[in-house]
Amino acid sequence: STKIIVWVVGVLLAVVFYRYVFQADVNTCVSLPDGRQQDSCYWSVAFDAKNAALCKHIASLDKRDNCVYEMAWRTNNANACEAIESIAGGMRDECYRAVAEVSRNPVLCEKVADEGWRQYCRASAYGDAAYCESITSARAKNECTRRNFIYETDAGSE
Repeated sequence: STKIIVWVVGVLLAVVFYRYVFQADVNTCVSLPDGRQQDSCYWSVAFDAKNAALCKHIASLDKRDNCVYEMAWRTNNANACEAIESIAGGMRDECYRAVAEVSRNPVLCEKVADEGWRQYCRASAYGDAAYCESITSARAKNECTRRNFIYETDAGSE
């Protein structure tokens, strides 16, 4: 009898969790009592919908920008990178680089503000570590040369 009650309570909690996390909408998130829970809910809604615009509801700037970055990268949507607010940390530049790499589109690298990261972006988009040698920024060059580009084997297998 106790096992059945525990099982029923567990099932009910699972259903509630599923509803809030996996089938939530913006209205569901608003009804949550805690800001962190709301932010997590908004992230889940954006993730499920594959919609970076839904990230705007997240209160925490860092979490909001991370949400936009993740959605831009997952949906191959460089336009979403514009919504990243914390420019100082280079997250917007990294967003463009990540989308350029996934889409293999070096044109997106022109949106990268920092010249060194723009060069790194091109190396990522072309999937060619040889581009790393011409990078002028020591930090970007180091990041580039330590990468294993996912497309490097394309040229070597021909």
